[in-house]
Amino acid sequence: MRVENRNSAQTLKYGRHEELGRSLRRGLEAAEPSQRKRPLRLIILLMKKILKEKAAKERERKKRFHSRSTKKCSVKPSTVKLKDLTTFERLDIEFDLKPLTLPQLEPYMDEPGTKPEDGRWHKFCLEERDDREYDVNNYKFDPESLRLNVWTGQSGPGVLVIEEIKRKTGPYSSQISQAVYENDFDPSTLNYIYFVDVQNEDTLDFVTDQLYTPSNGVVEQDDEITERYEWEYGSPEFDGLLGTKFGNHVVYLIMGAFKRGTRRIQRVRTWFAFQELQMQFILENIGDHSTDQAEPVKHLATVSKSSSQSDHLTKETHHTKESGGIKRPKRKFSESAAGDKETPRPKKLRRHSC
Repeated sequence: MRVENRNSAQTLKYGRHEELGRSLRRGLEAAEPSQRKRPLRLIILLMKKILKEKAAKERERKKRFHSRSTKKCSVKPSTVKLKDLTTFERLDIEFDLKPLTLPQLEPYMDEPGTKPEDGRWHKFCLEERDDREYDVNNYKFDPESLRLNVWTGQSGPGVLVIEEIKRKTGPYSSQISQAVYENDFDPSTLNYIYFVDVQNEDTLDFVTDQLYTPSNGVVEQDDEITERYEWEYGSPEFDGLLGTKFGNHVVYLIMGAFKRGTRRIQRVRTWFAFQELQMQFILENIGDHSTDQAEPVKHLATVSKSSSQSDHLTKETHHTKESGGIKRPKRKFSESAAGDKETPRPKKLRRHSC
């Protein structure tokens, strides 16, 4: 079988996927017995090439993120301020909302100063609506489409809680998050970023389909998952979470708020409460811990049983009286003319996007 040019993937419509598929197809069509072993060898070479390219891209991404040089980075420091947003004609900003401790987060907001108890917390709601008129009797029209840009959340000393975000125009949502926190606190004090009731499909699908698997130590009993899982810095799961939309949001916020090479994400925690995904990103100054040289963890560790093991905690059992157990969202599929395809999730009024 003739080996394709290694640069051909760059000119194909579907890149390396099409290149591999073409080789597989030609391998199946090969009739001579002496040639039957060659497709397997080629497949192995192609798979090694793909894995090598992925590893190189990941190393380059990490290098750009942690490098102190900003010459090659397209993400510039953000200059967006909350007061500047008040000039937007259709943007409504509410500053005087009462901050509340959300039941989804309360059991895990155990670090000092992470609850709105001392009166220093603030709740914001920013919403920009399309001023076009629409027929309310048109059942095909989605009123949610009128909400062009939405940011709802709370800020406290060292904590940013994002309850709802949606962006179609204007500043990036990560810039809004940064502006909200900097309105009342110094950005260098930001240590925790929470996402509440995640509905973003890219992030939710990654967690439920790829992260929450038995191979990662996620145990499902009676259709319920009741643990909080902690994903350590440098692990494939950690990098995967950073590659989701909400992981991008936090990374861009850090790049917009801090000098390159001074701040990073230490770990990510995920759990389900009231059948909805909750996320916590923990930030740290680079050099504060020795995780720079830590080996990536391949699997989750067991439940910590002593306080001395708290730094390596990877999951905690938690039950809420209100929820009666935390259920993992079910995956539903339907047959279509194009083959098996995911049925879109029902639209909710609360929608997260980046």
